[in-house]
Amino acid sequence: MDELLVHPQTVRAALDRGEAIVFLDVRSPSSWAASVRQMPGAIRLPLDEVGAHADALPRDREVVAYCTGQNQATSARAARILRDHGHEHAHVLKWGFRAWLRAHYAAEPKPPRASPTGAGPCPVCGTAHP
Repeated sequence: MDELLVHPQTVRAALDRGEAIVFLDVRSPSSWAASVRQMPGAIRLPLDEVGAHADALPRDREVVAYCTGQNQATSARAARILRDHGHEHAHVLKWGFRAWLRAHYAAEPKPPRASPTGAGPCPVCGTAHP
């Protein structure tokens, strides 16, 4: 995947080829709270924490940021932050999580203790942040 904006079909094909992809869930707290599902193995990270955790995310794998909406504004900001921090393989899921679900691609239940605000242990580094 070379482009910043990637289609759900492109991501699905990469998964089918066995490529390791990190899904970064940057949905707004309200959108995240309203959903019971997430992308497979997704890391939940609020947009305002992406820059602070960029160095902890793997650089040897594709990272696909996603949000809810069709204009993917939040995930585009997240991917650009990651690219600014040297993540050449940061991408935006075109049309967001809804498009992934509409295509009937795999989704999984959110972790039972996951927090949309970042309260509790950080999903990236494992420490508690204020």
